[in-house]
Amino acid sequence: MVVEVPVPPRFTKQLEDIVAEEGSQVVLEGVVEGRPTPAISWYRASTALTDSPDFRLEYVDGSVRLTLPEMTEKETGTYTCEATNPAGRAVNSANLSIRVKTLAPKFIKGLENTTVSDGNTIRLIVKASGKPKPNVKW
Repeated sequence: MVVEVPVPPRFTKQLEDIVAEEGSQVVLEGVVEGRPTPAISWYRASTALTDSPDFRLEYVDGSVRLTLPEMTEKETGTYTCEATNPAGRAVNSANLSIRVKTLAPKFIKGLENTTVSDGNTIRLIVKASGKPKPNVKW
């Protein structure tokens, strides 16, 4: 007769905080063990995540992995992996932040030559683009 003693889940490799480039693929990885094999759940803040085009969830041979195919600002935050089995529960979290690609300011629409009579008002309009959004001063 073999008696299998339940072992509570524990993370033997912790999730790590990541600062990712905007548009890059991001992978949060950890390793969890326990007996019986723990069930895995992922959360962003307190919202449960499911396998979708935005989040790919994997759990193979104790390795837990959350893949975000294309990092955007809306994906920033705290991600939590929860492992549960009849013997207990283990939780591990990591922060995911973004390094926004910067684009130098440039004028999309520049000043135009305009003639105005003395005493009249004139409106000068320019449009600029860049990341972060440029602040135009006169």
